[in-house]
Amino acid sequence: MSTEIELELHKQFKAAQERYIYFLLAVSVSAIGYAITQIKVEPFNLNHIAFALSITLWSLSFISGLKFAQLTVDSTFKNMIYLFLKRELKNYPEHTELISKYKSDLLNSSQNRMKKLAFYGGLQSMLLLLGALSYICWHGLLILSVTP
Repeated sequence: MSTEIELELHKQFKAAQERYIYFLLAVSVSAIGYAITQIKVEPFNLNHIAFALSITLWSLSFISGLKFAQLTVDSTFKNMIYLFLKRELKNYPEHTELISKYKSDLLNSSQNRMKKLAFYGGLQSMLLLLGALSYICWHGLLILSVTP
C-alpha cells in the first residue's frame, strides 16, 4: 500500500516539475516574441544594449530549460534500461553481478545528474527574471531618453 502511495506521489511530483519547466519555457519564448514586437526601426543607441541583454537572457533561460528537460528524459531512460535489464537478465548466470554493477554506475551518474538538474532549473528561473529586469530597464532608458 505504501509503495503505491510513494509511486503516486512520485508521479505527481514529476508531472508538476515538468509543467513548471514547460511553463517557464513558454514564458521565455513569449517574452522574446513580445519584446521583438515592441522594438521599432530606429538608429542604434546605447538604450538597445538593455534590450539585447534581455533577449539574450531569455534565450539562455530557454536553453537552460531545454537542458533540464533533456537531463530528465535521459534519467528516465537510464532507469527504464535498468529495470529492463533486471527483468531480462534474470535467468543469466551472472545476472546479479551485472545488475549490481549497472546499478552502482547508475547511482554514481544520478548524483551528478541531480546536481546538473538543480543547476539548470535554478539557472532557467534566474535568467528569466534577469531578462525581465533588463527589459524593464530598457523601457526606463527609453522614457529617460525622450524626456526633456
